[in-house]
Amino acid sequence: MDSALSSFAIVLAAERLPVLETIELHEELTRTGVDVGALVVNRRSPADRGEFLARRRAVEDEHLVTLRDALPRVPLQEVPLGEEDVVGPEALERFSTLL
Repeated sequence: MDSALSSFAIVLAAERLPVLETIELHEELTRTGVDVGALVVNRRSPADRGEFLARRRAVEDEHLVTLRDALPRVPLQEVPLGEEDVVGPEALERFSTLL
């Protein structure tokens, strides 16, 4: 509960329901005194990999506007959609270069 020692990071997908649930979770956590120090948007679609993914990215962008409007002061980090699961030291090393 001491924000000088710890903070909660909410991880979500850039989709309608996860965004709405995140806003609600943030309200519940802050109401009970838990510091929310970050939002991590996982598996963001690339905008430059074909028409389907570009459209998906545009839809995600719309949902993230809702999130930013509701929680403008919470730092937000986006994690791109990867081609593989992050399992093992080598995959973790590759993943670390994406951010």
